Amino acid sequence: MKRIPPIILAPLIAHPLWAVLMMTAPIPLHTVGIDAIYTVAPGPMSAALLMFLSSASAWAAHCDRLHGHPVGFMLMMPQQFLILLSLWTVGVAVARATYANGYAPPEGWRFIAADQIFFATCSILHTAALYKQYIKRPAA
Repeated sequence: MKRIPPIILAPLIAHPLWAVLMMTAPIPLHTVGIDAIYTVAPGPMSAALLMFLSSASAWAAHCDRLHGHPVGFMLMMPQQFLILLSLWTVGVAVARATYANGYAPPEGWRFIAADQIFFATCSILHTAALYKQYIKRPAA
């Protein structure tokens, strides 16, 4: 198996953990990254299932035969969609100066931007890594 870049590996680990948290929480988790998932999956259990399935699909993309192959790229797309959807909610939270759960910090949008900058940067780097791995591969 080829080495998985850390920026690709991070969501492969984080998304199943998010799914477990979503399934075990007594109420829906309205964090900035997770809240976006509820727009495409009604309720915590279906959202958690979506997270598990997208992670399993992404893990499958990294087996030796599919690494760098168009099928591997397609298997990465469900997870990539969720990552970009979550990135969108970061932008919405910053623009509204309010977190997904309704909390508006006294420091305003700058606080949310500072709080979410790492997540946003990782989302962008993950997208760039997929582009490099599947779209702009070096000539053999």
